[in-house]
Amino acid sequence: MAYYRWVLIKFIIGFVIVITHLNLSGKTQLSQMTPIDFIGNFVLGGIIGGVIYTASIPLYQYIIVLLIGVSLVSLLNFISKHIHCIRSVTIGYPIPIIKHGKFLMENILQNKNKIDILQISSQLRSKGIHSFREVVYAQIEPDGQMTAVCEALLNKSNF
Repeated sequence: MAYYRWVLIKFIIGFVIVITHLNLSGKTQLSQMTPIDFIGNFVLGGIIGGVIYTASIPLYQYIIVLLIGVSLVSLLNFISKHIHCIRSVTIGYPIPIIKHGKFLMENILQNKNKIDILQISSQLRSKGIHSFREVVYAQIEPDGQMTAVCEALLNKSNF
């Protein structure tokens, strides 16, 4: 029984540290997470999982290792947001794909592993856009979502 109580305590400590990190970083939804957060969460999960079943690691070392992991993820996120060349690799930038109803083939071909035309048309339909010609400008955001501006929206606004 003492073993299971100890495992529960380690679980609780791990969850508290990781949830606190997520809340402090403001990244409480999957869509807000960068690739660094995604990989970092796997690493933190590995730390928690590995330590829970290893009785020989003292509690203070477990907490220190978790805090090092959280700090590293936070540092890498800070660096990736403030250093241009690292940001382009870790977070990415929006990819313009449609301008004045025409596909920007150069951008699409350069980023063919990130762009799926069927997904683009599905996202447009979900926004009530049924023709590419209606689209004045569209881009794929770093999180994979699409932003689109249509002629109808421009005509209704005060531009």
